Amino acid sequence: MNQVETFTNPNGLCVASQLADSMVLVCHGFQKGQVRVDHYAKKINYVWAHDSSLACFGLMIDGKLLATASTRVMLIRVFDTENGALLQEVCSFHCKDNYV
Repeated sequence: MNQVETFTNPNGLCVASQLADSMVLVCHGFQKGQVRVDHYAKKINYVWAHDSSLACFGLMIDGKLLATASTRVMLIRVFDTENGALLQEVCSFHCKDNYV
């Protein structure tokens, strides 16, 4: 059994994806808005997902894409779990700059 130290996680946010050849575990990182992406037996990435706290996140079944949402505004971001690159950002009408 592994234990992972995280930022405050009152909602118990955690998601995993396991295929025959890989496993990806996503949970809070060490700071507000940060996500820890653990590719077991390979590497761990830390993604700065949002400036505010995380409301939720989800992982594709193959573990390659991660979607995150913040608590502050209706903002959803999609990241590549291998390198942490921001691939897509979806905003509600309340967001000022980025519309997709």
